[in-house]
Order: sequence, then C-alpha cells, then structure tokens
Amino acid sequence: MIGLTLSFLILSSLSAIYLATQHSQQTQTAIITLIENSRIAKSFLKSALKNNKLENNKLEIKYYFIEKTNRKDETGAPVYALYRQDTTSKPFKKIELVEGVNEMKMKYAVLENHQLVEYPADQITDYSKIRGISIKLLFSSLNQTHLEKSEYVYVAL
Repeated sequence: MIGLTLSFLILSSLSAIYLATQHSQQTQTAIITLIENSRIAKSFLKSALKNNKLENNKLEIKYYFIEKTNRKDETGAPVYALYRQDTTSKPFKKIELVEGVNEMKMKYAVLENHQLVEYPADQITDYSKIRGISIKLLFSSLNQTHLEKSEYVYVAL
C-alpha cells in the first residue's frame, strides 16, 4: 500500500513537471517568434522608407498594410499579417511579409521650436516640415500562450 502511494506521488510529480516544461516551451517559442517577426517587419519598413528610388523615370510605389489572412491561430482567432502591395506591375501584386502583426500606426515628426514633435497624418498641414516618420507595430503570438509586443521604427527623412 505504501509502495502504491509513493508510486502515485512520484507519477503525479513527474506529470506536473512535464506539463510545466511543455508550457514553458510554448512560451519560449512564442517569444522567439514575436522577436523574429518584429525584426523582419522592422527591416522591411526601414528599407522601404530609406530606399525610395526612381526606375526608368518612374517612381516605385509600394504600399504596406495590415490585413486578415485566411488562417486562424491555435485558439481559433484570425491571424493578421503585414503585407506589401507593389504598384509597378499589373495586376498589383500583394505579398504577405510577416504574420502575427495586428496593428500599424504611423506618425510624422515635424520640427517645431527646435524640437521634433509627432503628429498623425490628419493633423499635418505643411508636409514640407516633416523630418521623420515613426511606425508602431503591434505583434501577437500565434499559439495558446497569449503574448503581445510593440515595436517602433523611426526613420529620418
């Protein structure tokens, strides 16, 4: 009887350790995915803002936006992603760049009284005073471990 009780205690302890380890691994995977997705998205956006170029006397325009994908995460919620739409080819090509991006907010840095002040686009009256752009991205994990991460991209113009 004592042996059976000890066996039960050891087995339940091992089960608890296994479940804790599994949850820890899911959390670590979610964190790594968030960090990697934010790094990739920031790289795309910085490159896009710094490398505006003319090709054959045509301005190359690419739109970046957040849109719902056709996928769902482990909890059944829709997955959103950062997309780029290229306007140089017809029909316009939409490319998914990074999944797990739920929100993108842009503000413009304007020089006022020797200080940079950020404003949303609808509050800008003189676009010649814009000195930079800030972009806030909100990322979320795609597994059952709910994590969110905000990243900021600043580009001087």
